[in-house]
Amino acid sequence: HTRTKSQLPLLSFLLPMQYATKTYWNQRYSTEPENFEWYQTYDTLNEVLKRCLQSHSRESLLYIGCGTSTLAMQLQSNWSDKSIKDVTHLDFSQILIEMQKREYEEEEFVLGDATELAKVVTQQYDVVLDKALMDTLLCAESSAGKASKLVKSVWEVLKPGGVYVLISYAKDRKNQLQDAEWKGITVERIQKPSKAFANLPIDEDENFHYIYIAQKDAT
Repeated sequence: HTRTKSQLPLLSFLLPMQYATKTYWNQRYSTEPENFEWYQTYDTLNEVLKRCLQSHSRESLLYIGCGTSTLAMQLQSNWSDKSIKDVTHLDFSQILIEMQKREYEEEEFVLGDATELAKVVTQQYDVVLDKALMDTLLCAESSAGKASKLVKSVWEVLKPGGVYVLISYAKDRKNQLQDAEWKGITVERIQKPSKAFANLPIDEDENFHYIYIAQKDAT
């Protein structure tokens, strides 16, 4: 595939409000169709995700707010145990979904709103992956309500014992995760690629992204 772009992570604490709007993303994907990874790439996430998920079933994975990221495809194809069998990509931009379907004919792409997953997906998943989607929803004017809907929506489509993998720039996303009943929530932090904060006088905590693993009860 030829659509590639330098995968520099955004200065994630400066997310503008338009990131929560469908209009912005449709316009952006119309002019910037290249593959782009927010925050972290497969190379930087591979080992930590493998460690976080090693004790969990991961046969089916739903990647919400997927954008042009190829992270889930790479996890599926590169993990030697071939434990990820079924990957579904979901985004609310019709322009993006149509474009990705043409580019990756063998992959599954679904048009839909991640805050209403039960309306658009027909199965439950072992893993729901969210890299920056929660953060973009929190840019909206009604951000608290949108984040709460997202968490409840994800919980609903997880299999018993399934996990919500939330990758965020914020160290306090446990607050949003409390809107569903989880068996437990663990947090890992991973250093931002250096170009994300070079020459910026910022707090030590801003040097990291955070990976939240929220597990649904198995019963």
